[in-house]
Amino acid sequence: MKCKFMVFAAMLLLAACDGKNSVQLKLDDGNPLTIKGSMLQQSNVSGAQGDLKVNKFFVAESPKETEKVVAKEMMKLGYRRKVMEESDASYKVHYSKKDWPVVGALYTAQADDKAPGSRVSIYWKIN
Repeated sequence: MKCKFMVFAAMLLLAACDGKNSVQLKLDDGNPLTIKGSMLQQSNVSGAQGDLKVNKFFVAESPKETEKVVAKEMMKLGYRRKVMEESDASYKVHYSKKDWPVVGALYTAQADDKAPGSRVSIYWKIN
């Protein structure tokens, strides 16, 4: 019995530790979105266009590589992708799904060349 428990515990640890941090974000439609990175901040922000749910992450990949992974996952969840702005420093994309608020994402390169990676902000309007 003790041996079976130890094997089970070891399997759980291996499954949980894939060598990368990941955060699971629950979208407004109830679907989970997994981000390979670290959560920096999660907040509700009031603005001229209403209240937004804002989630900020740090990821190790470049902005475009990160967006490619997120876009693939969003498409699996039934969202369509539209690039709003594109530059060397940032990448802004809107993901839309019928009858749900648009999910916006801003992918920004790190300002320091010595620290690779990017910051990601994913947001949507709160109903």
